[in-house]
Amino acid sequence: MLKVLGIQRIKIDLPFKLDHIYCFLAKGEEGWKILDTGLHNEKAIETWRPHLTGKNITDIIISHCHPDHIGYAGQLQKETNALVWMSETDAVLSPLLWSDDSSKILHQRYISCGVDHKTINKLSSLTDPLVFPLPKVSGYLKDGDTIMFGNYPYEVIETPGHTDGLFVLYNKEKKVLLSTDHILPKITPNISLRSTGDSNPLESYFQSLSKMRSLDVEYVIPSHGEPFSQFHQRVEELEKHHHERLEFILTLLDQPKTAFQVCEQLFRENLTIHELRFAIGETLSHLVYLINKGLCQRTEENGIWYYVR
Repeated sequence: MLKVLGIQRIKIDLPFKLDHIYCFLAKGEEGWKILDTGLHNEKAIETWRPHLTGKNITDIIISHCHPDHIGYAGQLQKETNALVWMSETDAVLSPLLWSDDSSKILHQRYISCGVDHKTINKLSSLTDPLVFPLPKVSGYLKDGDTIMFGNYPYEVIETPGHTDGLFVLYNKEKKVLLSTDHILPKITPNISLRSTGDSNPLESYFQSLSKMRSLDVEYVIPSHGEPFSQFHQRVEELEKHHHERLEFILTLLDQPKTAFQVCEQLFRENLTIHELRFAIGETLSHLVYLINKGLCQRTEENGIWYYVR
């Protein structure tokens, strides 16, 4: 199918448990277009080099502002003079996420979550997201726009949740969805409450999943994992997963608990510090969702938040 679409898939290794990202390369009328770039590290540079040699790169499309998608974009833009396109929301969000202010907010949030000081120091040491230099955004893509990528046009569909400005690309004729990180085949996208931006990202994610129900999709090409066909079934599985987590969290809140205590029950496996950051963020997004639904409340004592039904 990728060959029919005129799209080349580029697998780039990542130094995490989620050990790869698929980026995409397609020929346009005036040159070549890239969708997402990987981190700005030697592995990405080495992987991209043979695919870019001799090619005129005219456009770099960034589906969202996470480091494994935007990381190499700024340096690649410098080397190719390509135009960079992304949502305005994530273009504004990306420099804020790695600012000193953001680090201070996160540090204070970990204290409020009841995380011990030794772990907070480890979490706060995660300072290099491998995204610099950030690209200079040439223009914004918004819901309903159409872009050519390879042999076919794609509709831009905004799907906030994983980030505030993430989008997917949909071709109605071929019934193909480039799902980026919104819908993945084997794992659930991380839905975290971040240091800035959306105050209820899980609600946004549910709304974005609901938006997908009207699409006629037979072939999904994700950024992590292999292409798959059971699109609507996967949408239902993702919704069910989060609702099950919400129900489980409520069973923990008969007595007041900190967010970190909830996190330790929700994510029982041994987590790296990198994974723990995402786990705390996802725990908070679920707790915020429950508060907004009136199903639990948050109190504060000595600077620490406690949640109870």
